[in-house]
Amino acid sequence: ENALVKVDEDNKEMELEGAVFSLTSTTDSEKTFTATTGRDGFIKFSGLDAGTYTLTETKAPDGYQISGKKYTVKIEPTYENDELKSYVVTIEDPDKEGSDKTIGKLTYTEDNVNGEGSAAKIVNTTLSDLPSTGGMGTTLFTIAGCVIMISAAGLFFATRKKAN
Repeated sequence: ENALVKVDEDNKEMELEGAVFSLTSTTDSEKTFTATTGRDGFIKFSGLDAGTYTLTETKAPDGYQISGKKYTVKIEPTYENDELKSYVVTIEDPDKEGSDKTIGKLTYTEDNVNGEGSAAKIVNTTLSDLPSTGGMGTTLFTIAGCVIMISAAGLFFATRKKAN
């Protein structure tokens, strides 16, 4: 459910709306789910079975770059008398090692639909502005070039008219 939240790289408290994620089962690629982060930055997938999934951002919020990372999501249920008692959602960053690999872990029970634990914060980097090229120097050369071309055309037509 709310195991991850999309945030700004520089301000981890600023949630980002509009990021689209794809969640694909590692055992059955036909089991692919898509969801978009809401105003609170959280993303919700429904109807998932226990197992391991790959989470990929497919569209970044406006003004941001796609993270390009693939995260591992594990859903592990706990049963008691053939009845689901709870399940744990773990999100891992494959670029990290050891205990740092787990970036989010929530336990869900019947009583706690929002989960107990910490949601993974997945960051987005803002798009950078392209540097401006040229400047005043190129503008002056362009204007001077246009003036010379107009003068040359005027002289050409004036001398041509005199010759006839």
